[in-house]
Amino acid sequence: MSPSIDSVKRVCAANGFSFKKIEQVRKRVYRGTLVDRRLGSSRNVYIKLHNKQAKTRFEQFAQLASEVGHPPVQLIDGDQLCLLMGTAEGRPLSRLLPVVMVPGVWKLYGDQMVEAYFDIGTQIGVLHTKTQSGTGPLLSNEQLTTALRRVELLSTRLNPELVERTKRVLSEVGDQQTSHALTYGDRSPHNIYWNNGSVTHIDATCKRRSIVADHVSVLLGVHLMAERLPYARTHTRKKLEEAYWDGYTETGIKSSVAPELCAVRYIKRALALLSYYDSQPRSLNTRLTRRIDPPIVIREVQRVVTELSHL
Repeated sequence: MSPSIDSVKRVCAANGFSFKKIEQVRKRVYRGTLVDRRLGSSRNVYIKLHNKQAKTRFEQFAQLASEVGHPPVQLIDGDQLCLLMGTAEGRPLSRLLPVVMVPGVWKLYGDQMVEAYFDIGTQIGVLHTKTQSGTGPLLSNEQLTTALRRVELLSTRLNPELVERTKRVLSEVGDQQTSHALTYGDRSPHNIYWNNGSVTHIDATCKRRSIVADHVSVLLGVHLMAERLPYARTHTRKKLEEAYWDGYTETGIKSSVAPELCAVRYIKRALALLSYYDSQPRSLNTRLTRRIDPPIVIREVQRVVTELSHL
């Protein structure tokens, strides 16, 4: 259950952030307009509540926010851990890419999207570089167990041999060691805004885990977008992916990730998406995409597992 709007207002006001009004956007997320104060250049602010155990992670992220392409943030430690965030200017890539990927439009504006994905790679690379914390497993025990259980979702959609191969790949690679750092979380195109050459991220989760999670989030987001659009060309998608890796390398961090590591994390994320659609979500966006995305996700799992078996 989310705290009441009045309790959120009281916590913020006690720390110098008074609001004209606050409305709840979704569970533990609020939006409001500040009185006589700005966060960055905006009076409009999002407030997201987190568990207090996350305090150290968000303190670290708050110091880097502007450097890694996030709106200004302010952390308030009250009854709840409140993360106040400025708003992102521009439009999300989920609205821009369907237009820019039209072949004729790509010739005119494709370079801007390539530059945007270069910047995304750079921003994520800086976040990983400055928050590295040694190594850890690609998937936690809980994540691996969940992924293996979700493989059963493929049993009526793929041939039995491929289903077993998917289980084997997850079991053999899931516990391999990778670099760990703070991660942005879901980097689907709807969480990344573009405004006249400037890229801004929203909705950072700041989980400390395998850095491969962020790579796969960006790549699967591009794949899904391109596969949804019958006119999108393969070379267009590849240009965006290459730009992302080029930007990531620009930060000096090691960009080469073993293909099997990306593949397993990719499968894990694809299965999570398939599970989500099978739960019959009711939001407007998912009602539009749940007929389109599941066949794409299944094809992606099939492609990744098949490619991995040829390495």
